[in-house]
Amino acid sequence: LSTANVDLITQMKDLFLKLNGVGLAAPQVGSKQNIFVYRITDDQNRLREDASRAVPLTVLINAHYAPTADAQIVYD
Repeated sequence: LSTANVDLITQMKDLFLKLNGVGLAAPQVGSKQNIFVYRITDDQNRLREDASRAVPLTVLINAHYAPTADAQIVYD
């Protein structure tokens, strides 16, 4: 990783923790990088029907999403 990306990730993690959110993407802080930080706390995990465990603070870089099934879950 470049120094600029390490600095961006550090800034994103600091802001994310300050805001106590669930996730933060680089474009939300003015960067075009494909970087995303997230976590799911035990409290947040209890709200999910399909909850299996909490997720610690995690950084994804150049992540890609590919659906594993055609099924959709709709929440009202």
